[in-house]
Amino acid sequence: TPAEFAAKVQRLGGLIAGELKSPTLVAMQEVENTSVLDALVNSDELKQYGYKYELLEGTDGRGIDSALLYRSDQGVTVSNAHQINARGRQNEWGDFDPKGEKEVDVFRRPPLVVDVNIPGVEGSGDANFTVLVNHFTSAYSPNGFSTEPWRIEQAKVVKQHVADLRKKNPEREVLVIGDLNANENSIAMKELGSGSSPLRNLSKAYVPQGERYTYVYRGSSEQLDHMFATKEFMDRVNYARVHHLNADYPGTDERPTDHDLVEARINFPPAPAA
Repeated sequence: TPAEFAAKVQRLGGLIAGELKSPTLVAMQEVENTSVLDALVNSDELKQYGYKYELLEGTDGRGIDSALLYRSDQGVTVSNAHQINARGRQNEWGDFDPKGEKEVDVFRRPPLVVDVNIPGVEGSGDANFTVLVNHFTSAYSPNGFSTEPWRIEQAKVVKQHVADLRKKNPEREVLVIGDLNANENSIAMKELGSGSSPLRNLSKAYVPQGERYTYVYRGSSEQLDHMFATKEFMDRVNYARVHHLNADYPGTDERPTDHDLVEARINFPPAPAA
């Protein structure tokens, strides 16, 4: 209802402005459309921060997309917003299968890719980097089958895209964030952040193990929401944490979301010498 919608916008705005202290960037998943974001950024809780956003429609059957909020009042600008995808094959049950009869998109919720510029302050140089906002396939298919093979393939696509960015510009810094629907020790997460990958699991590196959960399913604590970063970002992380505000309270209608929030604070590099 309109009243329920207004209450949810108020709770989300209060969460971003209060608990997160109005961060420079906010990655969001399960956003219905731009009208929802217009209501959020113009809410009493957020309008003073000048948040703007990028959202591109995907092909998810429920009409949910990923978005990136950024603070224009801090001089932040974005460019080159686009989505990435790839083609894969599935079998008759809808499971990923390289020998499957049907060719389909690897992502129904394609990653949102945005180039970000944050102007330097107090002797810092401008920060220029790329953000990928993700919402990987859910843990199980409607038929009850594990969807891990899809997430492994999705991780490969994201990893390759980051590698391609770095090949064009070896100094390009990248953040990969969002609801990846997999725990840190899953094959998909290892594919994304280990071995030859240019990315590393920021949450795993900086958040204490006992705090690394963002969702509770049938009494089991799981970290489904992650942050991965290229080495330069990893070296400049001031701190990272998980805000446990929602997952520990299942069935509570007053929660703005059923996932906990993952946060990182990253220092800018010094400005080059004149």
